[in-house]
Amino acid sequence: MLNVLLEAEGSHEKENKLWINKFGLYANGGRLRNEVITLNHNNTLSNDNYRIKTSTRKSGNNKDNLSSKMHNKELKSESSALEKLPIIKLNNADYSEIPSMDANILGIGETVHGSKTLGNVAFAMIKQRIKENNCKLVLHEFPLESSLFVNRYIKNDTRFKLEDIERYMEGSLSSETTIDFIKWLKHYNTTHNNTVSLWGMDLESMKMAGGIDLSEFVETLFKEQRNAQIDSIVNRLLNGESSVSDQKELTESTGIIGKCLTEDEREIIKWCLLTNQTYKETYDRLMHRDIIMANTCNKLIEMLTKAGETTSIFGHFSHLNYLVGGDMSRLDNYAMGHYMRAQYAHNYQAITLCTYAGTTLNALTDKVIGVAKLVDAPVGSIEHNLQTMAKGMLYLPTKYLDCTYMVKMRELGNSNNPQQFFYISPKARAEGILFVPYSVAIEKSEDVLKRYLNYVDNTVRRYLEKAKKQNKQ
Repeated sequence: MLNVLLEAEGSHEKENKLWINKFGLYANGGRLRNEVITLNHNNTLSNDNYRIKTSTRKSGNNKDNLSSKMHNKELKSESSALEKLPIIKLNNADYSEIPSMDANILGIGETVHGSKTLGNVAFAMIKQRIKENNCKLVLHEFPLESSLFVNRYIKNDTRFKLEDIERYMEGSLSSETTIDFIKWLKHYNTTHNNTVSLWGMDLESMKMAGGIDLSEFVETLFKEQRNAQIDSIVNRLLNGESSVSDQKELTESTGIIGKCLTEDEREIIKWCLLTNQTYKETYDRLMHRDIIMANTCNKLIEMLTKAGETTSIFGHFSHLNYLVGGDMSRLDNYAMGHYMRAQYAHNYQAITLCTYAGTTLNALTDKVIGVAKLVDAPVGSIEHNLQTMAKGMLYLPTKYLDCTYMVKMRELGNSNNPQQFFYISPKARAEGILFVPYSVAIEKSEDVLKRYLNYVDNTVRRYLEKAKKQNKQ
């Protein structure tokens, strides 16, 4: 079980004793023992190793409280047990010893957004899979609509410029590592017949943003051959007013726009229009985000890869793991990886990237992004246990763990949330854990940090800039 809440009522006469050995529960690798536990003033256990909440009329003095020595001895024993497992020490940035490197579909999930270190590791793995494991499709946690522009750039279409991609991505917490990979992939494709594609698997949170993405793509594609019909289609895309006739011009091979697109691009635009129509409201997009991403991944994999070709996916571990997302505690909030595992079985494999300490780029407030210090990994967490074992990068295959091994692991998204650690069963979430001792934050220029706008403000800015430009034409 991933989450256990025990509630009990007691009295002073009963000394508030909770006998829990009959439940057969485990926390941090150790079985919860049949011991008496004293309540603190909040009627909750002070020992963080046990997630037990009680309701009582009066707390009594308990003579058998768990000692800190016993607790520390148990944690030390757990760390020693991990040391006996066949953990892989990674040297010289060679990831070939990781069994999942040859997976048909590999999901690489970072537990921290905004980490330059974790981003570089993820893209180094993807580059190695491109060179050695016939990876022809890379999927990334950014909007599919915007990746139409990106994919043209990496396929060496000179109409699409890197500075436009950088401007669009500058508010993203992982944009610098992503931009570096985009430049690398463009160069790789130059000497490999443009064989590798990079697509987004996400959906813009606002329908308006999706319309802006599509309008910018079409406008750039026809920058040298504009006419009134194309301009009117671009304008309606921008305003979310595309007609059935417009959609035919975009997605049919005989359409004024469609005839200038590849077959894949026509199908992807059709998919974008369908998804935008199905999920019109931001609330619906956020609530169904993981199933949308899973469906998009499935669509792209089935459409763009051939037998023997592999796919690499990079995103947050809360999306790519096999069970649930969010803060990892809601059991009904299925992650994208849950649906991928159901669709592809063992052909989809996920690994997690985690770190012991360091810094990350984060949203400090609604309007401000900046470097934040990561919360120290608590004693007993998987990060702390791996840090005590050896210096350097490690890989722990979860197949050697028991399903009842419950341990805390970090999960931090875009916000600087002080609550960063949650109990999980690693074996139920991924094939392995790739551990990096220290994280360095993504670097952004002071100009970018000063003009940073949150997603909503940035979308409105983009719309107003495009609308003003359209009115001048």
